[in-house]
Amino acid sequence: MKATKRIFSVILTCILAFTMAFAMGLTASAADPTYTLTINKPEGDIDRTYEAYQIFAGKLEGTTLSDIEWGTGVDGAGLLTELQKDAAYASCTNAAEVAEKLSAYGTDSAEAIAFAKLAGQFLSAVKATSSAGQITGLAAGYYLVKDTTDPVTENALSLNILKVVKDETITPKVDHPTVDKKIGTDISTGVTSNTATIGDKIPYVIASKVPEMVGYNKYFFVLNDTMSKGLTFNNDVVIKIGTTTLDTTAYDVTYDTATNSMKIVIKNFISYKAQAGQDIVVTYSATLNEDADTTQTGNVNTVGLTYSNNPNVDSQGDTDNGKPDEPAPTDPTGKTPDVKTVTYATKLQLTKVDGKDNTIKLEGVKFQLIGTSMQNVLVNGTYFKQDAAGTYYQLKDGTFTETAPTADTTDKYVSTTVKYSEVTDTTEQTNMQKINVIGVTDANGLLSFEGLGAGTYLLTELETVSGYNLLKAPISVTISATPSTTGCTWSVSSNATYEDDTVKLTVENNQGSVLPGTGGIGTTIFYVIGGLLVCGAAVMAITKKKLSTEDKAAQN
Repeated sequence: MKATKRIFSVILTCILAFTMAFAMGLTASAADPTYTLTINKPEGDIDRTYEAYQIFAGKLEGTTLSDIEWGTGVDGAGLLTELQKDAAYASCTNAAEVAEKLSAYGTDSAEAIAFAKLAGQFLSAVKATSSAGQITGLAAGYYLVKDTTDPVTENALSLNILKVVKDETITPKVDHPTVDKKIGTDISTGVTSNTATIGDKIPYVIASKVPEMVGYNKYFFVLNDTMSKGLTFNNDVVIKIGTTTLDTTAYDVTYDTATNSMKIVIKNFISYKAQAGQDIVVTYSATLNEDADTTQTGNVNTVGLTYSNNPNVDSQGDTDNGKPDEPAPTDPTGKTPDVKTVTYATKLQLTKVDGKDNTIKLEGVKFQLIGTSMQNVLVNGTYFKQDAAGTYYQLKDGTFTETAPTADTTDKYVSTTVKYSEVTDTTEQTNMQKINVIGVTDANGLLSFEGLGAGTYLLTELETVSGYNLLKAPISVTISATPSTTGCTWSVSSNATYEDDTVKLTVENNQGSVLPGTGGIGTTIFYVIGGLLVCGAAVMAITKKKLSTEDKAAQN
């Protein structure tokens, strides 16, 4: 009986001990819950790494934290000392009082961002790092969530205070500017590719928006534009923010001729902070020059934007080099992907051959090219350009004359007032004046006109080889194009072909006419007529002689 009581007592003790331990475990578990923070990747953003530092801890009751104290992720004493230098926190003596002051400000307020920036200087080594977009094991409290992605090469950083009293899911606000570029004067109607002729002025428009700059003490906004060597910058940049056109003193434009690169820096960009969301529109132009690429590569123009991306760093700019509006190497910046436009041009190659034997190439045949889209092309010959001091006038048949128009000849001239001068120095072609071009075929019968855009072109033969007939009418060649940023599809009229990035045209010349030989109707008719004339003369002579004889006989 006594043994039974002892066994029962031991069992009861064990049950009580287990129950108490279980209850204590439940209490401990309930007192120390942990949570998971899931961080979504914003659409179009890069992969990022985040760290979470507990700034404030406390007793959790429902979703309310009470008895606030400094968290494990911050040097509370150091932060408090620094905060007390600010009049807003001068009276605070502990974490609870700081938290109460902070709670009066909005999450995106300048005060909240300023606190986060300051707290970021007193973070301790105790932290939790995201893995696959999640930070786990977080005790209840207020956390500073820091984006630690490389600030030099990536986009925007964030430094935010977040309350964690349950599992949380957030999508970070990645507020960084974007940039777009088109060929044209309006971003909504512009195109990413086109065709042009050497001498054509190509307009460009770059579009962005004034970003949110809350928390920044300085903001860099630098456009980096690079052109291929076939494009010449015309130094005509105009910038508008909203409806206001900026004075040229409000920005710097630097152009490097060695690299064909342009840098546009908007000065004191932080001064446009109140205009967040307004359009930034940059326009300028470039001229297609004699180095134009006539292959499928085209003449490329790219732009990218370098901008500030970390409000938690007080940037100073590149003051060492006298450029306070450009970032120093240590200033955190982001860069947008480059945006590309392409302008294509082609060339026309004419081959002059004998009409009966195409293997015979004709050298020294002079042609003139006039085109609806042409302003200037390069040829192996002379050309005419508009010149008020010139002595030539253009005739409607495509030729030029130094004979001034009169009242009776006006209808033969393209214009009676526009004059031209003849140019033989090809170096002057870089002036990019609107012209008509004359060229002469070489020893291989070839004549090339470089840098043509889509259009209809007339080839007029002005002089030919001795013994050959001059073409009676101009030859029309139509060039069409479907451009894109990856290439250009060219098509030509039926009298030409397109191959090897070149419009090719073969022009035949026939030798001059020769009178047919013996047996041909041409000489026979002369023989017949001559014979008849001879016979007629003989008949007349005989008749005259007979009449004379008869007259003498009658007199006798």
